Amino acid sequence: MRGKSKGVPNKNLRDLCGKPLMAYTIEQALQSGLFEHVVVSTDSEKIAEIARTCGAEAWSLRPAELATDEAPKLPAIRHAFQEAEQHYGQRFDVLVDLDATSPLRNMEDITAAYQQFVEEDADILITASPARKNPYFNMVEISNGSVDVVKHSGLSKILIGAKASIRKALSALSKSGEKCLIVVGPSRKLIGTLSDGDLRKAILKGAGTDQPITQIYNTNPVRLIKETYEADHVRKIFLENKFDLIPIVDEVETVVDFVVWEEFFTDGETISNSFRNINLAIPASRQNVPEVYDMNASIYIWKRQALVENDTLFTDKTSLFIMPEERSVDIDTSLDWAFVEFMIGKKVDSDG
Repeated sequence: MRGKSKGVPNKNLRDLCGKPLMAYTIEQALQSGLFEHVVVSTDSEKIAEIARTCGAEAWSLRPAELATDEAPKLPAIRHAFQEAEQHYGQRFDVLVDLDATSPLRNMEDITAAYQQFVEEDADILITASPARKNPYFNMVEISNGSVDVVKHSGLSKILIGAKASIRKALSALSKSGEKCLIVVGPSRKLIGTLSDGDLRKAILKGAGTDQPITQIYNTNPVRLIKETYEADHVRKIFLENKFDLIPIVDEVETVVDFVVWEEFFTDGETISNSFRNINLAIPASRQNVPEVYDMNASIYIWKRQALVENDTLFTDKTSLFIMPEERSVDIDTSLDWAFVEFMIGKKVDSDG
């Protein structure tokens, strides 16, 4: 719990329905009966003092460099763990981090998450709730001057603007793993294609890497019209021209997808007469996209070795514990605070 918080000033000390925000998490930890020690990590002596009145232990302040707005969380957690081992003179097997900004979790969430951690023999456990917005369906970004679905699984990687440099084109080819880029204008309108061969020829003729691709790309590319072409026709195009990739456009020449050679000449696969790149086509409904989750910053669990040796939460032995949305609010803004205050007040009223 840092002493300075920007989104909601002094939130860790602020009264939330009759007690400090931190009290909710400290009480949950104590009630769970799981822990040898419930310790607060903070850079504030005032927070440490109030934490002790709530039943937690607080015997050391966090170094200033681990309490800045830019400081990552993991080094602060690791510092607290190592300080605890030194303070108590023993090695601990497991550390559980409970963020004080997630007061809507309950004690059963903590014990159930720990049980799953043990049963799965995980090295790390994180908590999340089902995502309200899915990046494969209804989250968008601006890419090359046009709006696109965030997780378009590859299409945005091969789109490039006509004024891009040769260096940028080479980088895009390397990152995409394809041998051809699709050159687009505003609103993702198709204006050309650019192959690795086109780039090699230009460089051999003396073009510099800062030169734009304007005079290099093919301005009259073969394209397929969405949902109107036949598979046999596409095979013929590939065989006669040795293309690596063909763009797919809609009725107004907007690039919506693409097909590659391998999709038509892979043994044992039947190709339909619709979108070839199934993973690249924008899904029609939420039911057709992978299920995704929002990390809720509520509970993190580490085995000792995983905490000391890893600089990431995501390993081959990371477990995901799912919590309901109504207990997954992490207070970061005044709106978050107001919602949590409403939820806690509502529960108090129903209990009363």
